[in-house]
Amino acid sequence: MPLVLNVPTTTPEDGAGQEAVRLLDAQRAAIAHDRVPSREARRAALSRLKELISENADALCEAAACDLRGRIAAETEWLELAPVTASLRGARQRLGRWIRPKLAAVDPVHLPGRARVIHVPKGIVGIISSPDMPLLSALGPLVAALAAGNRVILLPAEGAPATAVLLQKEIAGYFDTDEVAVLRGGEAMARELAALPLDHLVYAGSAETAPAFGERAAIHGAGFSASPAGGAFAVLCEDYPSEKAAPLFTAGKFLADGNRPNTPDILYVPRGRAREMAGEIMRVLNASHEGEDAPAPNAAQPPHPRIDILLRDAENRGAEIYKSRWPTDHGALPTLILNAPHGSMVLSVGDLGPLLPIVEYDILEEVLDRATAHGRPSAAYCFTADRETRAALERELDTVSVIFNDAIGTPGWEVYQGETGFRLFSRPQRVFTAGPRSLGSWLMSRPNDLKRDILKFLSRR
Repeated sequence: MPLVLNVPTTTPEDGAGQEAVRLLDAQRAAIAHDRVPSREARRAALSRLKELISENADALCEAAACDLRGRIAAETEWLELAPVTASLRGARQRLGRWIRPKLAAVDPVHLPGRARVIHVPKGIVGIISSPDMPLLSALGPLVAALAAGNRVILLPAEGAPATAVLLQKEIAGYFDTDEVAVLRGGEAMARELAALPLDHLVYAGSAETAPAFGERAAIHGAGFSASPAGGAFAVLCEDYPSEKAAPLFTAGKFLADGNRPNTPDILYVPRGRAREMAGEIMRVLNASHEGEDAPAPNAAQPPHPRIDILLRDAENRGAEIYKSRWPTDHGALPTLILNAPHGSMVLSVGDLGPLLPIVEYDILEEVLDRATAHGRPSAAYCFTADRETRAALERELDTVSVIFNDAIGTPGWEVYQGETGFRLFSRPQRVFTAGPRSLGSWLMSRPNDLKRDILKFLSRR
């Protein structure tokens, strides 16, 4: 399908409210004409989204590289486009099963009537994406919303302007605005969108501002979902070898400089194994540069002054510092901080990027207490092959996601995948069909004593 390039761009300074309201009204009119799109119409919409991604994958990766400090295309494909593509494939294959009516229980007095539950679209879904994962946070919820038969108003994050411009242009070439519309703008536009009478709002921005957006959505009774708040952590259990865990953990932690959402901020290891694990991680980091000349000292600097402050604080408090000799693809030096003492800034903040504190523990209960001291973590990455330990962690960990023996993935985004995402953007509707003569109507013409006996029998436990 040819792309439509002459798409009007709207900024929050250029009539943000009017444009948002205009799009909302157009989509409400479309819903009045077709409240519950057919399975064929939904599959067609998903196919167009699949076509958009497959035909523009290179351009999407280039836009993400422009917005995310030169992120390589393979990382964007792996972290953002692959999950969306997999979600699209699953939705197209299983959509018929998801929308099929489900039988529901019927009260005895309504027998022999039949009841079923159908899932109808909520209506209009607003999506406010994140600059950290600009493609996944925009397209992931979009897949589920379209599968459920909704109309969508998407606001790409202005913190990723190249991706926002590209999404606006490409989506306009595949969807009418009364089906999927794209707004442009920053925080002012986000507030305008959240204040509209939407049926569901997806907010992928910061955890600090999420409650305010949730309150705006609640004014109109809209559903609300946001990225999980709280940091993530990893724990190496006693039974798991360091040499086996290091490659799995390193690939997840230092991918994209450690700036992915829900990247582990702290690694807990058994007492006496911090240096061993640090050595294994450094071995993995250096293995890909075997035979190369090490770069000159200070060739790569920390990506942000905040990182330098955290590193200096830990070093001044007596922590051991291990720095990789080679920077990542984005120019940051992976840095390990061993046994930083209590009170170190690096142990009390999140979003550490290429910094990794490694903290020793004596018993797993100590890890659980420390990891949840500042709230509910978004993810826990656990390395163990022991079934009892795994069962105990599943039982005791109060986190949004628990991942075993891996540190790569997108915890928190599973809510928009598969049937879970479909139901999130659907509204269950109970449909009851009475039989030719119901038990209730028959009882009405019976003597009271008989009615009492029958009702007593039906209500027995």
